[in-house]
Amino acid sequence: MKIRFLKIRGTALILSLVFATLLLEMVIAYTKMVQQAPPQNFQIDERVKMDFLSQGLIEKAILKFQLFPADYYAANDALKLNKSDYIKAFVIGDSNLMISNFAEASSSFSDSKINVCISSMSLLTNFQYNQEAIRIQSQAVYTGKNGKNIEKDVVRTVRLNRQSNAPFK
Repeated sequence: MKIRFLKIRGTALILSLVFATLLLEMVIAYTKMVQQAPPQNFQIDERVKMDFLSQGLIEKAILKFQLFPADYYAANDALKLNKSDYIKAFVIGDSNLMISNFAEASSSFSDSKINVCISSMSLLTNFQYNQEAIRIQSQAVYTGKNGKNIEKDVVRTVRLNRQSNAPFK
C-alpha cells in the first residue's frame, strides 16, 4: 500500500514540475515579447496631448469668429477676388491662433515640444438649403524620439446662423 501511495505522490510531483517548467517558459517568452515591442504608451500620450491642443486652438478660432464675424466675412469675400492676404491675416497670421514650442503639458515619456497652428478656416455655404457652416482645421507637429516629425490634423465643422440686427423698415 505504501509503494502505491509513493508512486501516486511521485507522479503528482513530476506532473507539477512539468507544469511549473511550462509556466516558466511561457513567462520568459512573454517577457521577451514585451521587451522587444515598441513603446506604444509614448505615442498614445503624445497624440492625446496633440489632440487636446488642437481642439483648444480650434475653440479659440471659433471664439475669434464669434467676436469678429464681419472681419471674417470680409476676408472671405476678398479671397473670392483672389486676395488671400486678408484671410491669412485673420487666420494663419494671427499669433493667438498659433502655439510654437509648447512644452508646458506634462508628459512622463518625453519633453518634446509641440507646434500647433490653425491651418485652414473655410466658409461652407449651401444656398439650396439656406445653411452655412465654418470648417476649421488645426495641425499639430512634434519631433518623435526617432527624429521623425509626427503630425496630427484635427477638423471641426460648426453650423452657423447668420442674423442681422438691422431694424426692419
